[in-house]
Amino acid sequence: MNLIVGLLRHANACALICDASHAQLSRDSSSPLASLPIPVYPNLDLRQAGVPIHCRLPKIEDLVADKNAVAFVLHTAGTAIGTPKIIPYNHQAIDSIMRRARVIAAPTSSRYQDRCILK
Repeated sequence: MNLIVGLLRHANACALICDASHAQLSRDSSSPLASLPIPVYPNLDLRQAGVPIHCRLPKIEDLVADKNAVAFVLHTAGTAIGTPKIIPYNHQAIDSIMRRARVIAAPTSSRYQDRCILK
């Protein structure tokens, strides 16, 4: 847990999105997460929230003013000396990844029940 808190501080994190089973750790005063001055959001299952899975996603240009702004940060597993590297992803990169996923994940046969969430 201390490693996660250290990575969040090093990345100047604005928020943490985590599995709902871990979200309560931010409220536990004995948890290192409680020392972070950032909001912690549990992930959301869209099916449980009643959101149609096959809905259209808006275009990135309609969501953010600066598509080159950092959207989120990933960390590597670590280097040879064990220090994880920060990998920032901007909104444009996320948009590109999602659009490529639409092509890669498209069913090759109409018999399959796979559906793509991007139109």
